[in-house]
Amino acid sequence: MVVIYCRTACTPGKEKDDALHAQEKECRAYAKTHGMEVTGVYYDPGVPGMSADRPGWHAMMQALKNASAPHGILIRDISRLARDFALSDEMETACNRLGHTITIVDTYCGRRAGRSF
Repeated sequence: MVVIYCRTACTPGKEKDDALHAQEKECRAYAKTHGMEVTGVYYDPGVPGMSADRPGWHAMMQALKNASAPHGILIRDISRLARDFALSDEMETACNRLGHTITIVDTYCGRRAGRSF
């Protein structure tokens, strides 16, 4: 079972909607290819990559705390998680503490698709 996390710094409008839709679409395609069941999608529209103020992320983490089994978290690329190394590390650690893993589904930023941490 996996959830999808999508974030964009774009402000409300077509560009933001397109960016979120593209991220979700790529993550869903990855999940389908790998036989994963998507149990939820969480969005943080208009949230800069260096901000920890993320209502969608916090809602996802609360849901995962209450999950009866470990989940994977699919993100399109590492920049959708965070653009700050310390914040990214903090978010990864919080997921791992709960027994969940993050998987990058795209090779954006030179990362290997399917890399989990």
